[in-house]
Amino acid sequence: MNIWREKNAVISKLRVKGENLDALATRLQLERMFGANNFLSENLPPRVIFCVKKLSDPAPRTLRLNHSDLYFSDRWQKSVVLEIEKLYRRAFRPIREAIPAQAESVVFADDAELLACLANDWCENTLTSNWWWRGLFPNLQTAQTVAQIWIDSAESSPAAFRILAQTKRAASFVNKLQPPEVNNLLRKIIEVFGLENLRKVLLETIVETPESALENSFSAPIKNAPWLAFAPEVQFLRLDFKRQILLGIGLTLARAPRVAQSNEFAQAVKNFRREYENNVKFSALKTNEIFSQSKKRKVENQFRFDNKIIPRKKADLPPIWSENGAKTPNISEDETAKINGGAPPVDKGLTHKPNFSNASQTRNTPPKSRETPKDFSVENSQIETVFERRKSESETQNRQSEKSPIEELIIEEFVEELDERQIEFSVETNFGGVFYLLNLGLYLKLYRDFADTETTEIDLNIWGFVAFLSLELTGEEIKLDNIWQLLAQFGGREPDAEIAPDFDAPDDWRMPPEWLKTFQTTEKWFWAQTEKRLVVRHPSGFSVIDIESCGDVENQLNDELKVYRKDFSELAADDSPNASEASKTWLKNLTEYVEIRLRQALNLSADEAISTILFERRATVVVTATHLDVTFRLADLPFAVRFSGLDRDAGWIPAAGKYVKFHYV
Repeated sequence: MNIWREKNAVISKLRVKGENLDALATRLQLERMFGANNFLSENLPPRVIFCVKKLSDPAPRTLRLNHSDLYFSDRWQKSVVLEIEKLYRRAFRPIREAIPAQAESVVFADDAELLACLANDWCENTLTSNWWWRGLFPNLQTAQTVAQIWIDSAESSPAAFRILAQTKRAASFVNKLQPPEVNNLLRKIIEVFGLENLRKVLLETIVETPESALENSFSAPIKNAPWLAFAPEVQFLRLDFKRQILLGIGLTLARAPRVAQSNEFAQAVKNFRREYENNVKFSALKTNEIFSQSKKRKVENQFRFDNKIIPRKKADLPPIWSENGAKTPNISEDETAKINGGAPPVDKGLTHKPNFSNASQTRNTPPKSRETPKDFSVENSQIETVFERRKSESETQNRQSEKSPIEELIIEEFVEELDERQIEFSVETNFGGVFYLLNLGLYLKLYRDFADTETTEIDLNIWGFVAFLSLELTGEEIKLDNIWQLLAQFGGREPDAEIAPDFDAPDDWRMPPEWLKTFQTTEKWFWAQTEKRLVVRHPSGFSVIDIESCGDVENQLNDELKVYRKDFSELAADDSPNASEASKTWLKNLTEYVEIRLRQALNLSADEAISTILFERRATVVVTATHLDVTFRLADLPFAVRFSGLDRDAGWIPAAGKYVKFHYV
């Protein structure tokens, strides 16, 4: 992890002046003291990257550096923080304005903005002339490269691509990347965003393709690229196949993440790749054909040269030609034809200029003196050509009217995601605790975290997961809060729209055995059967199995309960009147379990509401292209939430496409 990505104060060089100072002892003391103090103002945004060229001592001669118990006084520390705030207010922002040579500070809103500015200066060859890059990346010209910085920060690269596309630098940057760097960046983006469908389509095939087959080739069928709806600028850039895919997927992730994560998008990319490879093969065959024809003509010309059939110079012409090109009259036309290779004699009686206005018509009209063959008709062929063209156009229109899955998904995508809406904003909410559900989703392994590569995620947008559970556990009141609109925006839907309309929930519910680790009990499990469903209930009050009933009940129960045998000792039939109503949908079964699991984790009694303890927390939510920072008052944090572990920093969540961090002040 690069140190510039952490919220820390980094000092590149510290110059100290004093009398009778021991250099080594003073250095060790100052390193210890500065390491224990951050000097970062709380007024600075959480994810800002702030660079200062030079900071002079705001309160000179107040530190006694030769004293044994050296420490920073409160007055001195406050003066440093105030000076940093002044420099921040005067800071220049490279993404928006030119930086004068005398600039004393610059600021980047987040990692993505820094990556975009770094790529932009790399393309313009101005990295060495900008002092802030030397401070942020001391080894930039030796061991570290711009491409490697992007690869190490792959989770921020889609948002950086969006910024580069706005400044019309995206093509210049990706063209400057070397083929291995393009492959590594694409691989890392797919990995950190958890794009399992795209990984199967691309990483298992395209990386294995020889570089010579795909490098510097511009015959990709751009008009059929699946990302054009969200990255239309790609069609105007002259990019080879791999660079098109890198930029297209990057921009789609930044502008419409739900589409980029879908199986339909992966299938469209697969079709695009197949069409491209077919074009490459066709181009190769065409090139070989042209080469073969050229080689054949070269051999024929060589044969004609060997047989002395070559153009003659003017001095070598026979005496039948005069200087003005007139034919000598003492030579017969037969002899002239022999010398001229059998060509007819020139008619010198032609005194008027030919009329070429109807040349095309006479070319297509058969001569009157000749009888047109019965099996050939120009008029009929033209009619057939027009008919075939109209037929082709009608078929194209029919194909366009039958939209593919990716086209339907794009049409259903939230319209605002097509706009370059503001991506830096803050929201005040009374339900800040709903973001704790992100940790719950990671804990239940419904979604993978930054270190997990094996979890198979459910096909439900993680923001839809948070919104659905929030609504189920808090009630309709949450819809009146700002958080509801924010969750809708993250989930790519309208606030009053259905939360998960495209979630294809499984028909059967089978609880993962690891979810039962905290529910150790010796009580009986109960099962109930209806006409169509078979349900197994845990004594804690949730369903472990809710599946379609088929065949003999005892055999089906034995097969289904094999993985749970160690969690219960006895199974009994449920003969209660409500047993037939136990079956629920997949999401309802999930909600039922989550509510009981949260009560257990928070140690709540039946009379205490989960919403009051966990969700109804006053918070400020700061959103950037790559980060989500939620700030709570430390005094409002219940001990129950602290002990449960739900308040821990989630870090990078691939399904959310953001870093999630909780702050307590």
